[in-house]
Amino acid sequence: MKKLWMIAFLTLSLLLLAMPVYAATEGEPVSVKDAGAFYNAEETELTILYGKQTVKCENAAIKSGDVTYLPLREVLAAYGADVSWAVGEAEDKVIVTAGKKRYQMVVDLDKCEAYGLDNRTYTLKHEGNIIYLPVHFYSDLVNCGLVWNREQCLLTLNDKEKKEGTTIFNPTNGGISYIKVMNLPEYVKTAAPAVSRSSGIQSRAAVTGEVFEQGVASYYGAKFHGRRTSSGEAYNKDGYTAAHKTLPFGTIVRVTAVWNQKSVDVKINDRGPFSHGRVIDISTAAAREIGMISKGIGHVQLQVVFYPK
Repeated sequence: MKKLWMIAFLTLSLLLLAMPVYAATEGEPVSVKDAGAFYNAEETELTILYGKQTVKCENAAIKSGDVTYLPLREVLAAYGADVSWAVGEAEDKVIVTAGKKRYQMVVDLDKCEAYGLDNRTYTLKHEGNIIYLPVHFYSDLVNCGLVWNREQCLLTLNDKEKKEGTTIFNPTNGGISYIKVMNLPEYVKTAAPAVSRSSGIQSRAAVTGEVFEQGVASYYGAKFHGRRTSSGEAYNKDGYTAAHKTLPFGTIVRVTAVWNQKSVDVKINDRGPFSHGRVIDISTAAAREIGMISKGIGHVQLQVVFYPK
């Protein structure tokens, strides 16, 4: 009996080791070489305290090894800054807007790196279309006291503790103000058309009706339902929407599955996908329409149906 129990235990262990690891997109086995994904990571609800406000974040803090990664958009929103993606430029950039000033953070999604002032490098992670950066990135970025409690998963921003040497003369009110964002260069628009550092896709205007891009599509899992997209809209798994790296929000794109020639029209309302080699991330409803639910990913062709005015 003891030998039979040991044989059963070893067989089950080998089966578990042989199972594929799944990323945020449902149904897709991924390689452990994918530096952008989280493996054996612990998700914990993130709370941010800033002044008198308490923010319970939609996206969790993720502890991977000895490093904790926090969702970029939500941390900066609590700090009073907005995050958007630069469209059609020579490099992939996140634009951080604080007050009337705009800053830029160049990202390389293949290397999973973000670059600050003087090319300071930070490791980034992604889950679905959400970018995460380590706690020390935010400590460098914000112009106030920052305390991270790993056990309680609590980030406290103390606006009364301005950092030394960061005050500037503010001509609008005739007084001294402070720099809201540190260690990021000011935003400078770069020329287009250009080749994206991350995907090699030409950032150019697509001609309506023509196939302008083809490659691998993935779809949002149900866990993202209700979360805010890059356009500000909430993701609806039952709606016909998609994420694309460069197309303007509101663009209608026809996605055609190469394997069965089924098509679906989706509206671009998010940025991504951030996984290597992907060209578009579509909603669950759109994936069902073209028969991609069981496949998880699939090769598609993209055509622009409508550009927003």
